[in-house]
Amino acid sequence: MSDGFNPYHKWLGIPVEKCPPTYYDLLQIAVDERDRDVILMAVERQKTHLQQFRVGKQAKQADRLIYELDEAELTLLNREMREEYDQRVLPALNRRNRNRSVTSPGFNGNQASVGEGSGLLRRYSGIVSILAVSFSIMAASVYLSPWKKVDLQEPRPLEAGGKKPGLPLVAKAAGDREAKLEKMPDSTSRPALLISPFTQQEAAGRQQEWAGYLKQDLLEESSLGFRLVLIPPGEFKMGNTETEVNQVLQVFARNNITVSDAHQERINSGMPQHEVQISKPFRMSQQEVTQSQFREFIESTGYQTDAQKDGKGGYAFINGKLVQAPDVNWQTDYRLQQPDVAPVVNVSFNDASAFCDWLSEKEGKKYRLPTEAEWEYACRAGTTTMFSFGDALTDADSEAVKEFAWFTLNTIDEGKYYPQPVMTRKPNPFGLFDMHGNVYEWCQDLYDKEYYSSLAGKKTVDPSGTVESGSSHLIRGGCWSRGAMDIRSGYRDWLFNSSRNLNVGFRVVSEVN
Repeated sequence: MSDGFNPYHKWLGIPVEKCPPTYYDLLQIAVDERDRDVILMAVERQKTHLQQFRVGKQAKQADRLIYELDEAELTLLNREMREEYDQRVLPALNRRNRNRSVTSPGFNGNQASVGEGSGLLRRYSGIVSILAVSFSIMAASVYLSPWKKVDLQEPRPLEAGGKKPGLPLVAKAAGDREAKLEKMPDSTSRPALLISPFTQQEAAGRQQEWAGYLKQDLLEESSLGFRLVLIPPGEFKMGNTETEVNQVLQVFARNNITVSDAHQERINSGMPQHEVQISKPFRMSQQEVTQSQFREFIESTGYQTDAQKDGKGGYAFINGKLVQAPDVNWQTDYRLQQPDVAPVVNVSFNDASAFCDWLSEKEGKKYRLPTEAEWEYACRAGTTTMFSFGDALTDADSEAVKEFAWFTLNTIDEGKYYPQPVMTRKPNPFGLFDMHGNVYEWCQDLYDKEYYSSLAGKKTVDPSGTVESGSSHLIRGGCWSRGAMDIRSGYRDWLFNSSRNLNVGFRVVSEVN
């Protein structure tokens, strides 16, 4: 937090005028938020986002922020500590900002300013004495033992292969504090299906209910270091309405974008909208699979990707042109400072499937690519708008999309002709990152442009397509090289099974027993 670098602003997007932030601004929750599940998910979201910065010269600052998030969690979940914190911080903030209005978070989780606050670690905050107060409160608590501080002088870099080391904890429960905080409610009755539309709070609550029913954690970490989010079963309307498609075409016309026949076919293939039920819970990786994670598969098996086997290679921008070259493949760095944390690209459907088979054998449970229905259900996360965060029909709306997605406005228009590090945009209501943009993601289903037409007026349960064999599979989510209208929740695209490109990668799901 020296040399003019402000990690709160640069890494977490907290406005400069709110820095140093209160715990509420740090977690992007309302001052009156009391829901334990919402607080835990907010902490997890910010911690997960910060993991990518725990390498290099600023690793120590990332560790400090993660430590501060632990303090925020502990303080806000303990009634006495929270009262003490609020008494010290909020009156001063209210006086300082009495001319500002305090609002609850909007749909995207942001909140209006409650003023400049203070975290426990910020030496210039003037409230370091709260550590001593917190210590005495914790010692008197019947379920928390005294503080166990982490050594902030030593950065905690990523382990070999890009795995994330254990997160620092500021306190231990009797036996295991984190296990106590993460303990899910027990239930003997099967939780109800989520019925779209539903709110982010409803989604989080049902995730907790299913975790309790299954006696599993809400988040599980794979042996490769990525986390898998528990997605509850539910019902939603899949695909696009005719109204949405017409709005999309109007946006193209207004921006003088010619829609080719092939592009029009893809847009039309997402109609009509139809009812789908996902009958079973599943887990989806919070992020797209990265280069470092894919490297473990390659080094373990000696596998050669399609780009390597056929000798044609993959695609990259060379001298300003997209070209295919034999020496371009999954491990090309694309001029990124940290290519290991970028999504692996130039992998085919065959390559992604082989990765899933290897990981299944390695961990003893079933990994696979998501079905198209699972993908869209997880992407929408209860929303019915073009994106999981709203609509984008104007230029101003498109600017707002930058907060949630990597697409042409913040890649190509800024001279970036390559994918971006994972989890550097805001997540959707299920806590999934990069569901819009960055890279297309392979799905399990074969492509059939008439498939949705066959489902008109029907409710299907766990669909996986009607075509049993073929040479092309669906890709979803859009990518860094497409405009906003092509990264919508309902936009469909496809590639041949052996195709590879600079804008296509994948994420995985695991089946829940």
